[in-house]
Amino acid sequence: MSPAVLDAAVRRLVASRYDRPWLIFYGGEPLLAAPLVRRALERVRLWAPRRMRPDVRILTNGTRLDEKMTRFLVSRDVFVTLSFDGVAPAQDDRAPESFALLDRLLVRLRRDHPRHFRERFGVKVTLTSRNAPFLSPSFRYLLSRGVRDVEVCAVIPDDGGWNARTRRELDRQLAEVVRLSVVEFRRSGRVPFRVFQGPVAAPAADGAAACGCASRGSLFVDVDGSLAPCERLAPSTLRSPPVALRRVAAALGGLHVTDPDLPAALARRERIARRLPFLAGARDRQGPRGPCATCKARSVCFVCPVAVTSNGGRVPQFHCDVNRLLARHRAAFLSQTAPEPGTPLVRRRPPETASPTEEDLR
Repeated sequence: MSPAVLDAAVRRLVASRYDRPWLIFYGGEPLLAAPLVRRALERVRLWAPRRMRPDVRILTNGTRLDEKMTRFLVSRDVFVTLSFDGVAPAQDDRAPESFALLDRLLVRLRRDHPRHFRERFGVKVTLTSRNAPFLSPSFRYLLSRGVRDVEVCAVIPDDGGWNARTRRELDRQLAEVVRLSVVEFRRSGRVPFRVFQGPVAAPAADGAAACGCASRGSLFVDVDGSLAPCERLAPSTLRSPPVALRRVAAALGGLHVTDPDLPAALARRERIARRLPFLAGARDRQGPRGPCATCKARSVCFVCPVAVTSNGGRVPQFHCDVNRLLARHRAAFLSQTAPEPGTPLVRRRPPETASPTEEDLR
């Protein structure tokens, strides 16, 4: 991305009507362009109006997160999400011999920047059929390292190795994650596994994506300044997409971050998106087990529209199974942590550096 495109994107951010807009750095690996990240954060500090407090976030694989860059991100209160699949067999399946480096990174971040590590740090696990058998050991390990925010997302677009055996294995792994989460909740009052957090949301309306794809309030700026409806439809990231996905990208493309009448153009794009089968709601969507409209997991289902379109318009088996299992185990966690009727919920505040011991987890 050129400095001019970067500056134009920051100007759009600081000119928005939001008091706390999000600015998120994606990749590839954004810290390969560390000078641009620094430039963006300096521009935000200089240009944001007094009323505005942008929430800046970065998704990184951690390989370029040295101490100098860490200090800079901490000084700017940047939320760091580490793309990390957990214990060595899971992480090394993605990037051989990378576990030791990331383990040292967790130790360093927690030791040298404890407050930031507690409040502005999380881990994102990309779930596959190969690393599913290691999900609960990975969650246990991350808890032992003091991580307080663990997000799990199914790999996009699909996983060809998924079958009935791996589904049963993920079911077992999530049952253990529930057990570990209940232990942690009763010990500290925290819910680190993000899927278990917060109230159940209403199902997304037809023609609206839960992820905000093509929303006028969400601008994904590609390296050349073009505005993609989401990061997975950015032209620079598309690799031999199916024809249906290319048509979606074309229908929702054509905008640039420097366009003079951008708000009106974004409103038009949002209206177009709502008419596309790409964002069809559960009323019309088909899963491998039948119509999505009848699925009990609708309220927590966040199947990516790109995955559905890449699968010929049907929800892939992998994504359907993962969402159903997450919904079922979320309900199990909530049933075990709900207070008795009429009993006030009092959560003990843990010591600032507390993390579960092996005895706690057993």
